Amino acid sequence: MGWTFTHRNKGQTTRQFFQNECFGSSWEIVTDGFGAYDYDGKPWYGLARKVETGEHVAFVFLTKTSSAYMNFGWKEMDESMGPNADDCPARVFAAIEKHIPVPPNDWAASWRERVRATLARKTQAKALVPEMVVEFAEPISFTNGDKLSRFVYMGGNCFVGVDTKIPYTIRQWKNNHFTVVEKEMAR
Repeated sequence: MGWTFTHRNKGQTTRQFFQNECFGSSWEIVTDGFGAYDYDGKPWYGLARKVETGEHVAFVFLTKTSSAYMNFGWKEMDESMGPNADDCPARVFAAIEKHIPVPPNDWAASWRERVRATLARKTQAKALVPEMVVEFAEPISFTNGDKLSRFVYMGGNCFVGVDTKIPYTIRQWKNNHFTVVEKEMAR
């Protein structure tokens, strides 16, 4: 299961590109959306419907861009393959659950559980306000050698170590398991 690279015309949307390259006229993309960037590209999630039969399939395509002529790459999977990418947008996931209420296999069921957990963490993160104290389930290591799990949330990706009083930037922190230790503001 490797990567496929080709040239993608400027101005062509991801949806248009995949409709032409992968789905063709026999499938209709019902809904789609991007997840967050990670080390391996940006996942594109969606639900497609086979025009003839009405059958639905949930898919995840990892995508990468390049400045070379072969400027666009992807790795395609459906949910039955148990993809690692699990930050599916809520509206796309709701459509998947509506049109495919029973996952096709255990890999898909596991993927859906991870997506639900990710969506719950993102909802929890939206409820944070600056100066709340949070504790991550796993300590976070920093380039200065610090390894911490308790922080004061300052907004965005900015935190201050409870013990060190040093400011830290934690990218993609919403993907980590955390609990609110003090709902009251930190002092």
